[in-house]
Amino acid sequence: MAVRCTLLLVGYEVGDNTDLLPRVAAAKRNLHIALGIIAIALLGFAALLIIKPPMRAGTVSPETTAGIEAEAKRLGIVIDASINSARKQADQMSLGTQIRAGIMTDVATVKDLVTSEIQLPRNLNQTLELLQLTDGKRTLLLRMPDGSPPVGTTVSTETRFEIDGRGELAVVVGAPVAPVDNTSTITGTLVLSTPIDFTVTRENLAPYASRIAVLGDKWTFPLAQLEADAGITTRTPVLLGASTSPLTLETSPRVTPTKASWVFPAKLIAGIGAFVVAMVLALSLYRNRDP
Repeated sequence: MAVRCTLLLVGYEVGDNTDLLPRVAAAKRNLHIALGIIAIALLGFAALLIIKPPMRAGTVSPETTAGIEAEAKRLGIVIDASINSARKQADQMSLGTQIRAGIMTDVATVKDLVTSEIQLPRNLNQTLELLQLTDGKRTLLLRMPDGSPPVGTTVSTETRFEIDGRGELAVVVGAPVAPVDNTSTITGTLVLSTPIDFTVTRENLAPYASRIAVLGDKWTFPLAQLEADAGITTRTPVLLGASTSPLTLETSPRVTPTKASWVFPAKLIAGIGAFVVAMVLALSLYRNRDP
């Protein structure tokens, strides 16, 4: 009787273990597969961050800032030179005897008197206007060359900037014209408009800015829109003589994208995690190897 009970007990234990072993083996196999997948995924994530890291909007580099500031300085020097040249040209022409006599006459007479005397440099596309001022009344006596658009909206001897009828930004200077008869109450103003050439500015700023414009008093003169800007706008003063209204160079500087701040720690954590998971997998495989 005792022998039979022992055999029954032994038989029960052997049967139970035989049913449990496949489940344990399957669980270990699934664990190894899961560890392998996790290790590969972590390694892949780390590799992706190395090969193609996520980028964020960068900052304006010192080279870009220096390039824009240098061009603003150069542009100020060029415009100042244009102003001084135009001022001397207008002052000299306003002293001409024919022009001083012409302001006391009419449109037809002025055209005959002064057309041969005035020489404008055509390469600058300059426009000249001669106005007669009588008892507060303004009369346009001459506009050269024929067919040129009006110079501006105001008559003044002050230096100013105007967007002329051709859509160009021009330096406008005025010079008073005294009549040849000192007793006359008739006076005049000679106004000279000289367009500013921004070709060099566009070329110099192309590597540094995607959008370029010049700002003045209540107006904006766009120079270039090379591509969609990054949403950053800088304004750099264009230094001019004290007697000239200020200008500002407005740009959308190019930015250099930089890696997102979380890339390095994420890459480090993923790499360490992959190593730890791989070590756990290797240790488990070693401990469960076939004898």
